[in-house]
Amino acid sequence: MALAVTLGDPWGIGPEVVAGALARLALQPGTVRVVGPGFAWRAMLAREPALSVHDSFFVEVPAGRSSGKPGNPPVDGGRVVLDTLAAAVSLVRSGEAQALVTAPLNKSLVHRLDPEFVGHTEYLGQAFGVEEPTMTFVGPRYVTALVTTHVSIRSLPDWISEERVYRHIRRLWAWLADRYGPSVRLGVAGLNPHAGEGGAFGDEEARVIAPAIARARSEGINAEGPFPADSIYREAGSGKRFAGVLAMYHDQALVLFKATDEGQGVNMTLGLPVVRTSPDHGTAYDIAGRGRADWRSMAAAFSLVLPPA
Repeated sequence: MALAVTLGDPWGIGPEVVAGALARLALQPGTVRVVGPGFAWRAMLAREPALSVHDSFFVEVPAGRSSGKPGNPPVDGGRVVLDTLAAAVSLVRSGEAQALVTAPLNKSLVHRLDPEFVGHTEYLGQAFGVEEPTMTFVGPRYVTALVTTHVSIRSLPDWISEERVYRHIRRLWAWLADRYGPSVRLGVAGLNPHAGEGGAFGDEEARVIAPAIARARSEGINAEGPFPADSIYREAGSGKRFAGVLAMYHDQALVLFKATDEGQGVNMTLGLPVVRTSPDHGTAYDIAGRGRADWRSMAAAFSLVLPPA
């Protein structure tokens, strides 16, 4: 298996964490096709000379006149970031790579170039023709996924539909069952405080979420809920009630996940025709280029897609 690996935003910590992970995983030449601008790759080689074994497999994306420095991207840097991502997708489509690992990017930088861009997950869904891929997070403690991704809290109730909840239940449960066996149980969180408290705080649980769960269960999917989001995660993880939890929105899942992932969390996209993973952190401009970036999440992203040794 060959992996297409993007450097994400080359002015953030992407090149550092990719370099750190690759140096420690000691992958064979040809196993990875690193994609990004040449200046970022040269900086990686200076930091980790052992990466020179991958030099002939590096895919250079023209940087044009983009300058900048670590922590300070140029205003037109979004073009390099998008071109890097597009080149990696092309490697997968052509069969030169069978999986995709992406370093973090700065959404606002890309948004200046493309106002429709909201993130990797949505971009890859469009690139591969998949309606609303499932944003999933795999950590050392538990697995969680989202029904909605980058939408405003104000609009959130309008995004919670029975079909959407059902779709993401199916995808998450299928991955959990493949990894842990068909007897796994999936917990589903409610949208409102106390999962609506019987309709006192909203009716989405009874009107939308519960019917989606019932539909999934009728197909043999072992999903349960909806449960209050402030308590369900205590029941998630190895040896506990649920192998994974489906949350309704971004921060409902990620506040706790990022507080407990021990620097090893992985963002994974379900529903695509290929596996895609990424570290669960951002570009960290404030420490870029200072040798302080933690590569463990990126290493975990590699490990999740590589076949067992």
